[in-house]
Amino acid sequence: MWERRKIGPLDNPFVTAGEALAGIKAPPEPEEVHGGMYAGFLDEIPPGENYLHYTERRNHPQPKFEWRSRYWNFLLKLSPNEAAPTIQAEPGPNVGPFHWENRRLRAAEAQALFGYPRDFEIGGRRRSIQRQLGNSVPPPLAKAVGLAVVESLS
Repeated sequence: MWERRKIGPLDNPFVTAGEALAGIKAPPEPEEVHGGMYAGFLDEIPPGENYLHYTERRNHPQPKFEWRSRYWNFLLKLSPNEAAPTIQAEPGPNVGPFHWENRRLRAAEAQALFGYPRDFEIGGRRRSIQRQLGNSVPPPLAKAVGLAVVESLS
């Protein structure tokens, strides 16, 4: 389990995915439905886990995958109690993180996980928004780097 801690010159510790997504009222999106041959596997994966849940090493009664046979973010599900991992600009069909409610993240949720203000607008369709977010520097990280540069020049 992650514990809160300060990072760099920022006063705020990191927040959990549950805290970052609290209160977001985002309507369902057609793109949030996870389809394909692995779609049904997501339901059984516990929050914070990935495809490794379905391995013999994790004592799954009917293993579906070999240990470390996929990338770490394959069928990765967010945990509301942990920090969120990186969100890719161009994810594959089974690449997470997925919401702990067994669906893809909505655009407003992905934006919140990156630390953008809730009123910040990113234009485009869902795929374009994810690409822009995945290629961006999260605002809290930019702030931390900027403060560290200023501090080093003082």
